[in-house]
Amino acid sequence: MKGIKKIIIHNWKLKLFSFFIGITMWFYVLNIKERSNHYVENLQNVSISIAKNIPIEIKSLSSQKVLISPKNVDIYYIRRDKNFFILPRFKAYIEYPGIDKENDTLPVQVEKNEEIVIIKIVPERVTITRLLGGEK
Repeated sequence: MKGIKKIIIHNWKLKLFSFFIGITMWFYVLNIKERSNHYVENLQNVSISIAKNIPIEIKSLSSQKVLISPKNVDIYYIRRDKNFFILPRFKAYIEYPGIDKENDTLPVQVEKNEEIVIIKIVPERVTITRLLGGEK
């Protein structure tokens, strides 16, 4: 019994300090876990909006006549601001470099907007068909 008492009393201040640090760290870790669950719940409540049938413009350096298929895209997005009454305007476009191939697929791009985060563009790529007869 005398040996146990000596073990407990030896450096008792350091042991007591370590005990309180351990309890403090335990509550800190539990608090972090609760905060991370709170963030996950907030992400689950985000609503995704859809802008349907946005016409695609052709930005081209070439004077060739081309057809695009499909001519419209759907844009899935999330709003950053809280002003839900004003609908955002989208400008979808493709950059056509004037390739010599008769058919090509190019990615659809959307002009940047600070108010929204674009999740998905459907379809992501469109088919370009160069018309014979060349000049506009």
